[in-house]
Amino acid sequence: MGDVYHILGAGLKQILIIDGVFHGAPSIWHREILEALRAGIIVYGACSMGALRAAELEPFGMIGLGKIFGWYKSGLIEGDDEVALVHGDKESDYLPMTVPLVNVRETLGRMRMERLINANEASLLLKNIRSICYLERTSQAIKNKLNECKFIEGKKDLIFNFFHERLVNLKSLDAVQALKILASDKFSSHSNEASWPIPARDDYYACTRVFFRRLSSPSGQQSKVEDLIKFICKDPESIGHEWHRINTRIFTLLWAESLENPPIEKFIKEYKKKHSETLGIKEIDQWLKVNNMTKAEYITALSQAGLLIWIHSICPSEVGIDFDSHKQFFKGFVEWRKKIKNPLSEAGGQVMIQRLAQTCFHWQWAKQRGIRHNQSIEESINRWENKFLIKNRSQWLATVGISNAQYLQLQNERMTSEFLIEKGPHYFGVNRYCIEEELLVELQMSGRLLQFPTIERNKNEFSK
Repeated sequence: MGDVYHILGAGLKQILIIDGVFHGAPSIWHREILEALRAGIIVYGACSMGALRAAELEPFGMIGLGKIFGWYKSGLIEGDDEVALVHGDKESDYLPMTVPLVNVRETLGRMRMERLINANEASLLLKNIRSICYLERTSQAIKNKLNECKFIEGKKDLIFNFFHERLVNLKSLDAVQALKILASDKFSSHSNEASWPIPARDDYYACTRVFFRRLSSPSGQQSKVEDLIKFICKDPESIGHEWHRINTRIFTLLWAESLENPPIEKFIKEYKKKHSETLGIKEIDQWLKVNNMTKAEYITALSQAGLLIWIHSICPSEVGIDFDSHKQFFKGFVEWRKKIKNPLSEAGGQVMIQRLAQTCFHWQWAKQRGIRHNQSIEESINRWENKFLIKNRSQWLATVGISNAQYLQLQNERMTSEFLIEKGPHYFGVNRYCIEEELLVELQMSGRLLQFPTIERNKNEFSK
């Protein structure tokens, strides 16, 4: 399990899965294959576990090759014990110790073709051999089982010799055929049209997908994304900052899902151009490969960035939200800061108006779902007023130019937004966003990921 995740962002256009381990280790996961299909990678399966997974995932777009795949697809065979094989370790060159049942089936078929046995005898032989546990289905175990079969008296030696000398290794034949097909100049890779949609991600799946990813340095050194994330999390201040920023963005995007066809194409193009110029990207495929990012992930990141840029460029009133009291609050706050000889900088003003808009969007999203914050309004307002050294609320509101009701509503929106950001999307049942995945994308798109090919580095670099 995890090998497809490892290579997900390696720039591959197609993957052929032939075999894999199981029983003693987690086998290749259906979800990682689905993730490759989601990323636009053509995935083929043949021979053994590849054939089994292809039969299971064909409705989602995986392509099966070979006779064993055909048997699984038709229902002639079903269990994974059909292709299971006990083998030696690396030192023994993974020497086979047992006989896969698919090889037995094909060998019995050859015997029938040569009229050594009839259909009934082949069926009975298969039933007897199949009764041997796949972990114990050695050549000797098959011979012992043949000796118990009374219905082949007079043929036992002939049949066993056939098994011993002419056993058909169908798994090997299917594997070689699949490799030849994909390597052929005449072969044209094609994606299989999926008849079923790929299932939505869930929290555990999304995190697992991220943790199994691999990062490569220019020198070829590899490290786990899981180790990188854990290293960042060792610094509470750093991860707290990342968490706040990412959740702020996520809830703004969640609110934006209610908009119909926002005009973001121009903003996507502008961001893509600026992004490429800033990071010096000349060949996008190479950049994606170095950053271990799929093209589908890159397109999603561009779309989200374009959407956020557009959102920050508009006034909420342009999408039907009453923003008059927010604008008056901002205007009055700026004037008040001037009066107390502590004027707000231009950059500070931009941050404030953007934050007011974000809290407004977050409030709208929460209101639609009946979500309320769990804070004491007065206690929260008192802390906010103490922060800005506001001694008399009534006088201050008169100076700013808004009513007490408007002020309470604005503070309620602020507290709701803070509540959403603190808890994160999963707390409210939104599982399609994963904080670890969003952090990885942030590191990839900002170019910061290339600063960390391994986890043995100065933690201060994470805040650069």
